[in-house]
Amino acid sequence: MRVLVRGAGIIGLAVAEELLLRGHRVRVVDPAPCSGASGVAAGMLAPAAEATWAAPGVLDLGLRGLALWPGYAERLGVPLAAAGTVLVARDGRDLVEARRQAALLAEHGIEAVPLDPAALAQVEPRLTSRAAGGVLLPGDRSVDPRAVLAALLERVEVDGVDAGVDARVEHDVEVLATGCSLRAPYSHLVRPVRGEAVRLRSDDPPSCVVRGWVFGEPVYLVPRASGEVVVGATVEEHDEPAVPT
Repeated sequence: MRVLVRGAGIIGLAVAEELLLRGHRVRVVDPAPCSGASGVAAGMLAPAAEATWAAPGVLDLGLRGLALWPGYAERLGVPLAAAGTVLVARDGRDLVEARRQAALLAEHGIEAVPLDPAALAQVEPRLTSRAAGGVLLPGDRSVDPRAVLAALLERVEVDGVDAGVDARVEHDVEVLATGCSLRAPYSHLVRPVRGEAVRLRSDDPPSCVVRGWVFGEPVYLVPRASGEVVVGATVEEHDEPAVPT
C-alpha cells in the first residue's frame, strides 16, 4: 500500500517503521519531527503503577504492550531499564493509596510487594526514613523516549512539510498521528492534556522509578543511565500554549 503518515512523534514514526518493514511505501510528513510530547515524556512503561479500578481494559492493553517492549528495544538498540517501580507513601493517608493499588493488582495476578519503612530503605536507600512505607512493582519498566525517537529517525525518512495540509501524493491509507491537534472531522476525538516535568542531573540518582503520593499529590522520579532524573508532573486539561509555567 501507499501510506501517508501525518506526524513524526513516537506513534507516527513507530507505525511508519513497522509498515516499511512489511514492504509498504510510506511517506511521513511533519515540519518539526519529535518536537511534541514524545520528546519530553518520562518514558515509564508502567501498566501496574498506572492501573485504575475504573479501566481494567487499559491495564490489559498496557501489559500486552509491555510484553512487546524487550524485543522492540533490542531491535532498535535502545536500553530498557528493568529495575521496576517503587510506590512510596509519604504519610499514613498516602499509604492507604499505595495499599489500594496493591489490592487492585492482586486481583489481576500482578506482583506487588508491600514494603514497610525498613524494607523500603533497602529497596531504595536514597529515600529518607520519614516515608511511611510503599509497594514494589518489579514488572514495570522505563525507556528514554528520546533514544527511541533517535533510533526511529535513523530508519524512517521524514518530509518536513506541514502535517496539517494536503500532501501532494497519492495514497491508499492515511495515518493521523498529530497528537491533540486532529483536523476536522476528527478533532472531536481527542482533547489536549498538558503536562510539565523537570529534568535534573544527579551523581546519585534513584536505582529505580519512584512514584507515589506526597500529601495526596502524585509525583514521580524516573532515572536514566546517564544520571538524568525526570521529575513530574502536572496534568492540566486545556489548550493554552505549551509553555512552562
